[in-house]
Amino acid sequence: ALLVEKKLPGKFTKYNSNNGYVKGAKEGVTDTRTIELECGKVPLEDFVQAFSHWVYVHSNHNLIVCDLQGVLNEEGRYPIFQLTDPAICTRK
Repeated sequence: ALLVEKKLPGKFTKYNSNNGYVKGAKEGVTDTRTIELECGKVPLEDFVQAFSHWVYVHSNHNLIVCDLQGVLNEEGRYPIFQLTDPAICTRK
């Protein structure tokens, strides 16, 4: 069997892993890009970590989506995270 994905254009980044790695947690924050929301300016890369957290909270602490990696596509009006090969972990 052969599984092929479309190549993601741009810089490939690993944002978090299923063994505790979180981009920027230890190496310091190097990306200062932000997006303006109703609550104020938010660092772009915080969205990926917030998504993992959101899944955990809204699944009643039974699931978490991690091992998030991919590219940040900023070609359009709004930035889009194009992620590939996530891991979905469960308590059960």
